[in-house]
Amino acid sequence: MLSIYNKNLESFVAITGDNTEVNKSVANLCRIPLIGCASRKFNLTVSAYLDKQEVLLDKINMLMDKLKSSKLVGHLTMLTSILIFYI
Repeated sequence: MLSIYNKNLESFVAITGDNTEVNKSVANLCRIPLIGCASRKFNLTVSAYLDKQEVLLDKINMLMDKLKSSKLVGHLTMLTSILIFYI
């Protein structure tokens, strides 16, 4: 395939793709290591961290549910510098 475009493997700095199996095949055919998807690795790391914080996150969600009324938000702003925005 590279010969069609008059290129050789040494002319590449990086090869990217969006399909894991194709990426593995290309890496194997080119005999180069597959680094993998950085955003997927980051997502897995963050998910693992958040799983450890599940109890705390549940408490925060319960608090936020209780603060849905503007009256309670007003009380909170008198006690702290926290600002709550609903999107």
